[in-house]
Amino acid sequence: MKKIDFCFTIVCSENYILETIGLIKNINHIYPKRKIFIISLDLKTEKTFKKYKLKCQIISVSEIWGRKFYKNIKSRMSIPEIAYASKSASAFFILKKFSKSILILDADLLILKKIDDIINFTKKYPVTMVSAN
Repeated sequence: MKKIDFCFTIVCSENYILETIGLIKNINHIYPKRKIFIISLDLKTEKTFKKYKLKCQIISVSEIWGRKFYKNIKSRMSIPEIAYASKSASAFFILKKFSKSILILDADLLILKKIDDIINFTKKYPVTMVSAN
């Protein structure tokens, strides 16, 4: 499978579903041809995104870590800790399988206009993270 040159990635739990839906819709409106990967931290998030039929690819966090390893992580870490750790794990996973470069966005980030300067910067490096803080 040929890798795409760039994609957006968002790690999301059930606490940020509505914010993430808004972010996906805005990205799809501004960049309709760009790929968006959603790393789902729980079953509710996964089901909700499938129900809304948003233009994005959903990947379960257990697929990122592997089921056995994720079960161990889940027993020792809180959801925010898993989300933070899963950002780097998802970067590795997506770079290995799908894309040459990724922009990791916080689930509650708001994008209202083109961010071509950030995308062009990101394409120079494998991973760029943007925090809402």
